[in-house]
This record gives sequence, structure tokens and C-alpha cells, in this order.
Amino acid sequence: MASKTQVRPTKSDSNVLIFGGGATERNPQNGVNNGPFTPAPSSNIQLICIFPQDDITPARQLLSFFRDGYKNKYFSGLKKYTGKDFSFAPSDLHIQFVDKKNPIPEIENFLYNADQNQKINSEVSHLALYLTPISKYATSKEDRKIYYFIKELLLKYNIVSQCIETQKMLKVLHDDNTKTDYKGQPLKNFAYTLQNMAIAINAKLGGTPWRINTQKQDELIVGVGAFKNTDTNTQYIGSAFSFDNTGAFNSFEYFQKDELKELAGSIKNAILNFSSANGIPNAL
Repeated sequence: MASKTQVRPTKSDSNVLIFGGGATERNPQNGVNNGPFTPAPSSNIQLICIFPQDDITPARQLLSFFRDGYKNKYFSGLKKYTGKDFSFAPSDLHIQFVDKKNPIPEIENFLYNADQNQKINSEVSHLALYLTPISKYATSKEDRKIYYFIKELLLKYNIVSQCIETQKMLKVLHDDNTKTDYKGQPLKNFAYTLQNMAIAINAKLGGTPWRINTQKQDELIVGVGAFKNTDTNTQYIGSAFSFDNTGAFNSFEYFQKDELKELAGSIKNAILNFSSANGIPNAL
């Protein structure tokens, strides 16, 4: 039980967030419609679509929603949430695969050849929209490994990715087109899915969707936890997360249970790196 000296109420405005143009909101879902606090830094963003060969129609739908919006602008397109223009990658960079149970060899071979032929331009920020037949929550460990291996594979080629399960996408689109809400209005649930994806994409491309509306102070926040990876039965003694008082993310590392010195060294490096850029923090 914490003592009274350890417990203090937060300020009434501590949950106010700041978005694009300096707009403030407590509700992120409303606030993001003002655009991102910080746009994605790249001036050349290209979208690559990765999808099963027989899912070409939903792949085209998804690309069109990001470009043109959805449901009379309930979602008005990706640009609003990244703060930057984007384009579709050349047609020979979109990846169609045949084997839905294990698309790894096809995707790996495609990326290798594209890289060797210099089709993957290092001056371009590539974002892969992956229509996956395998859920990251699949009951089979082997299926989950395939899902995460593909994301890791894309990162090896400096391609960040945003995944969506094709069947779930199609079900929500079907419901939006055939069902109504309690007011008798057509559903528009996929607009919120697109919004969530767009926010995540901006962050993955290096932008900041929003931050806490507080004056930045020379404070550094480091969090340490412990968890177990049930897929590999590996225990981790700590995960070091580094933030400043605005909530801006600086770094993340994790260590196995016998790597206490490495964990301590990571926290030390977080302090040194923060101090070199911002001066000695007033609080840790």
C-alpha cells in the first residue's frame, strides 16, 4: 500500500493531447483529424502492396481508399494523417504470391531480385501494405512465426509495413455496405480501421501523430519490465523504454534474463545519449 507522500493527483489537463496546427483534444480519435503533430519526414513516400494473387481486387480497393478516401470522406485519405504526399510504387514492385500457407520464399525471392536490380531505391521511404492471409494472433505458432518473419524480412530491405487480414477487411466492408446502425444509417466501421492504420503508418515513417500538451522539460523517463515469449519460451528480465516528459519516444531495447549488466548499460547509454543532445536531465 503506497503512503500518502507517494500518491498525488494528476493535473486536470494532464490528458490533453496536441495535434497538427497546435490543435488540442482529449480524444485521440477526434484530434487526429487535425493532422499529425509532426508529419512523416520523408518527401518521397511510395506504397507497395503485397497480397495473395487471388486477392487483387481487395488490394486495389485498399490502395484506392488510401488515395481517395472512404465513405464520403469519413476517412479522407492517407495524406491527412502523414502530412505528406505519397505515390504508389511502380507496378513491378508490388508483390503477388501464390502460396497462402507460406508466402515467405516468394516474397524473399522477390525482394532479393528487386534489390539486386536496384529497384528498391534507398532515397525512397517504402511502405508495404500487406494483405495477410495469416493473423498475427493465429493459434498455430508456426503461422505466427510466418507473419512476423515477413515483417522482419521487409525491414531488412528498409521497408516498413502495415498489415491487414484480408478476410477481416472483406467482412467489415460487406457489413458497411449491407447493414445499418441504430439510427438506420449505413455502417462506416472500415473508416476507423483505415484511420488507425494511417496513424500507425505515420509513426512507422518517423512522424509523430500526437504528443502530450505539456511544456517540454529536461526530464528523462526510463521504464523497465519483465516478460516471457511464449512462442520461444524465452524469459526476458527487462525491457528498457526511453521517453521524455512529452511522451516522445527515444529508444527501446530488451534483454534476456541473464543480461543484467547489459540492461544496466542500456539505461546508462539512454542517459548519456539524452544528456549529449539535451544537457543533463533535471529528473530521471
